[in-house]
Amino acid sequence: MKISKGINGIILLFSLFVLALVLLLGRGLILFFSADPFELRIPLEQKALFVPKVESGSATADLDPQFQKGNGVPSKSIKGSWPQFRGEQRDAISREKLDLTSENPKKIWEIPIGAGYAGPAVVDGTVYLIDYDEKNRRDLVRALSLDDGREIWRFSWKNDIPSDHGFSRTIPAVKKNYCVGIGPMGHAFCLDARSGEKKWLIDLVAQYGAKIPNWYAGQCVLLDEDHQGKVFAVLAPAGPDALLIAIDCESGKELWRTANPFQWKMTHSSVVKMDLDGLATYLYCGSGGVFGIRAEDGKILWGTSAWKIIQATCPSPLVLSDRKIFFCGGYGAGSMLLQLEKTDGGKYRTRILKKLKESEFGSTQQTPLWYHDHIWGVGRSAGKFCCIDSSGNVLWRNRTKTKFGDGPYIIADNKILAVNDNGLLICAEAVPNQWTPLFEKQVLDGHECWGPPALVDGRMILRSIDKMICIDLRKGKK
Repeated sequence: MKISKGINGIILLFSLFVLALVLLLGRGLILFFSADPFELRIPLEQKALFVPKVESGSATADLDPQFQKGNGVPSKSIKGSWPQFRGEQRDAISREKLDLTSENPKKIWEIPIGAGYAGPAVVDGTVYLIDYDEKNRRDLVRALSLDDGREIWRFSWKNDIPSDHGFSRTIPAVKKNYCVGIGPMGHAFCLDARSGEKKWLIDLVAQYGAKIPNWYAGQCVLLDEDHQGKVFAVLAPAGPDALLIAIDCESGKELWRTANPFQWKMTHSSVVKMDLDGLATYLYCGSGGVFGIRAEDGKILWGTSAWKIIQATCPSPLVLSDRKIFFCGGYGAGSMLLQLEKTDGGKYRTRILKKLKESEFGSTQQTPLWYHDHIWGVGRSAGKFCCIDSSGNVLWRNRTKTKFGDGPYIIADNKILAVNDNGLLICAEAVPNQWTPLFEKQVLDGHECWGPPALVDGRMILRSIDKMICIDLRKGKK
């Protein structure tokens, strides 16, 4: 009897041991299979502020900066703004109340511009454009009248470069009378938005060791402001010890820089702001992956190498709801839906929710839209406009014969406004249940109409490779 009780006790202890081992292994397996194998180990020690090796502007003395005044004047009658890449909230969505026409839009003005794909920004009746003067081999920042396209002023500097599928690709940002941008070879500038007076000019290559990607710089500066209202520019030189930097717009002084622990290089992708549980952060797609960076001091919060494109990273991260981020690209990259998860320790880790092949959805240049809890954009491989739900499922592709190509698209008045490669404007209802086309109009005669447009008070400004036009899309405007 005693022996039987002893054996039963041993069996019970063994059973408890096996159960504990199974639970322990099970938890380990769950953690193993749920963890992102591309998670990056972020350095614990990160300096929030560095002293620049070179004083701001000292590396640009040989650029021969020049200013020239024109005879144009800002529009006094046209209200509204499109102050940066992808508009007011950097999401390519117009919040104006418009009554768009389905008739032939009226062309307001047309001007020749240097070869490239740089789109406009519009503030206070002025159109701001980064351009190139091929004859004199100079980069240009031009301020144009929204009324008639006449030049108000121009600021330029020497930059003798050959055409590499055009020259300029970036869009300036305008905020509180600062006009800030990046030229083709990484010359970052800040001008007085009204007068065109130079505040600073920084060579990101000379000062930060930036390596300009193929086809020249494509990132568009992000302007932000602190709690005291100080406006600063966020740029990504991706130099040896400076992945991101924040520059005070008034003084040109560096406020902070983000370390570059994995030596990532600059891409064409632009920095995107994200509210992460009430914390202001920046997202940047470098050559080796993605980082989430605290806006206050440039500290890296999380990182993953799960998303990187070997050929060219152009689209920016698309912030969805519920800590989800959507990435897409061309050259076979397809797209990916990423989830940020908060750990018990208050840190963040990433989890891949879904990957889409290029045949399902991929975009070589344009960043898709997040609107009414759906993703909208052109799938480059299929050449069709697509609608994707928040779980990454493609709901539909347009079945018309229209070819979209690499052209841009925005949403206004609950309508999709897309421009194809050859200047055809396609308008459709932005409804998630089906593709509902309204009209198609040839508004621009040209090719490679890839520059992101601006829409202000019903006036749409768009470009081909060497021409910029302004059209009025409001109903009844002739």
